[in-house]
Amino acid sequence: MMPDFFLIPAKTWANPDAVFVDRDYSKPGQTSKPEYGINISVKNYSILQAFNFESSIQSFL
Repeated sequence: MMPDFFLIPAKTWANPDAVFVDRDYSKPGQTSKPEYGINISVKNYSILQAFNFESSIQSFL
């Protein structure tokens, strides 16, 4: 079975949601540098499907 591949534009993190997160760690006592991340789970996998690699490439053509 082949793994799933996704092509995700950086602008996706301009509006964080359940899958694409922006953690700034600005609360008192938090010392980590800000980071962007992806939460992959069965619950939110359908959101990620919008960035399926093959579909994304076809939209460029």
